[in-house]
Amino acid sequence: MQQNCNRQVAAVKALLGFAHQVGYTRFNVGPLLKLKKAPRKLAQRIMPEVEIHLLIRATAGSRHPQRDRALFETGYYGGLRVSELASLTWDEIIPRENGEAQLALIGKGDKPRHVLLPADIAARLTALRCGASPKASVFGIKEREINYLIKRTAKRAGVNEAASAHWFRHAHASHAIDNGAPITLVSQTLGHADLKTTSVYTHARPNESSSRFLKKR
Repeated sequence: MQQNCNRQVAAVKALLGFAHQVGYTRFNVGPLLKLKKAPRKLAQRIMPEVEIHLLIRATAGSRHPQRDRALFETGYYGGLRVSELASLTWDEIIPRENGEAQLALIGKGDKPRHVLLPADIAARLTALRCGASPKASVFGIKEREINYLIKRTAKRAGVNEAASAHWFRHAHASHAIDNGAPITLVSQTLGHADLKTTSVYTHARPNESSSRFLKKR
């Protein structure tokens, strides 16, 4: 109902703007019309930790179980956007001496950031390479296919079928904070726009990541 109302208001605003642009009216009163804000549904998109792990385990029944598990784990433990998952290339994965992997990402607004993956997650991810070139896509599937894969796996796992790659980011943030991760560290890992200026110095080679605060099963 609200969405339809907003469409109607938007259409009227556009008409009023056009009428003023062509000189039919002296004033454009369109900006006075306000669209209703949609209620926030973030809480509904945060999956409990047990459901996240059920979803990851359910990749065992997919056509590409190793790839799909690595994809889901990278999305969750790295807090990546779906665009970052789809565009991730092998030269953006930097092995660390302790077995972790550092992902060198170009995020929203072309902002670079670096996040860490735990050693066991990193091992499953790098095992997929099989001689692929540095610029080759790690997962080889597009954004739409990733979200479709998540929904299909969610159905098989018996969890919320509305799940998407962005739900992994929501879950990462919520679970990490619940487990004691500092909010500033979570913000840094996810590449949110409100990063503090001093956090730039930790991006080049981070020694901490909120991924370390997530439980593994």
